[in-house]
Amino acid sequence: MDLIAQIYQQMHMLSLVHNPEYKRLLRYFQVALDLQEHITVSLSQPDEVQKLVEKSQAEAILRRNAQVITERLKTVADDILYHRYPQHFSMDNELSALEKLSNQHPDNPVGKFCYYHFSRVARLLERQRPLYQRNLMSTQQRLPFWPALRAYLSLKSVALRNAARLGITLAAGSSLGMLFHLPKPYWVLLTIMLVIQNGYNATRVRIQHRALGTFVGLIVAAGLLQLNLPLNVTLSCMLVITIAAYLVLRKNYGLAVIGFTITAVYTLQLLQLNGLHFLVPRLIDTVLGCILAFASTIWLWPQWQSGLLRKNAHQALEAYQDELRLLLSPEPKTSALAYARMKSESGTQCRLYFAKSGDAGTGI
Repeated sequence: MDLIAQIYQQMHMLSLVHNPEYKRLLRYFQVALDLQEHITVSLSQPDEVQKLVEKSQAEAILRRNAQVITERLKTVADDILYHRYPQHFSMDNELSALEKLSNQHPDNPVGKFCYYHFSRVARLLERQRPLYQRNLMSTQQRLPFWPALRAYLSLKSVALRNAARLGITLAAGSSLGMLFHLPKPYWVLLTIMLVIQNGYNATRVRIQHRALGTFVGLIVAAGLLQLNLPLNVTLSCMLVITIAAYLVLRKNYGLAVIGFTITAVYTLQLLQLNGLHFLVPRLIDTVLGCILAFASTIWLWPQWQSGLLRKNAHQALEAYQDELRLLLSPEPKTSALAYARMKSESGTQCRLYFAKSGDAGTGI
């Protein structure tokens, strides 16, 4: 949800929003919105799902459908990142098994419910075209320059909080580096820049990967330095490790950090012949940067989702109001009604999730 809000902000700042080069990205964003809404709705009704699982082999079928969708989402993400054309995709076998399951248990509505939403998700991933026509910026407030500037400079502005949080954290890291006379204080700042994300959970996971990856990488580097390998072998190992680290960077950040740490220690060894002397300082700087980043995420202007319950309730009521208005209209359009229904259901599920989870995450 935080990433979607961030993309909306970036779209609002695009001056050439009608440029043909942006059409493909805008289409992907619309597809992502449809996916988010259908996936969010399909995760509801946990009690009924448990009943269906107890009566049949529904768990394996649902898990298989979710696995295929997850793998396809990763493939689509790589296609967007590397500017590749999408390949053919179909999950007819998985959907047929789910449809058969829903027909075998007509008394439980979860089967048909999951089949409906999973089939819509499969259609989205196969065609990569939006299911619903929508005005992306209809709910975003367009302000003139000076009112927009005042809004960005407000303490309620996400952009200002982000900038202030990052600036204060970097200043604290630099001050601690000078106070403790760390040999490489910029490592603290580098760690802060790399681990701070746009949400609490994302930052926490990135901190875990960074800290554990650095620790394991330092242990491996210390062992390799004891071997006193020839220069050509060392350079070859650095090349292989660097390539492998970049290959797994997007899939497993922790493994990539292990490789980057090894190459960093080897670089110091080649340049200054004292790579072993920087093992402990590297670990200290990384841990210090992770602590500062985590502390700033929790204490510097966090926006806990439980604090947005009133706003979320108003948005849910507005969505239901729009749906009722369409239902009571003389000639309601099927596509518009389906989109309004999906919007209200997905919004309700998101808000119920955050209400139940309390302060489990922040919208930073």
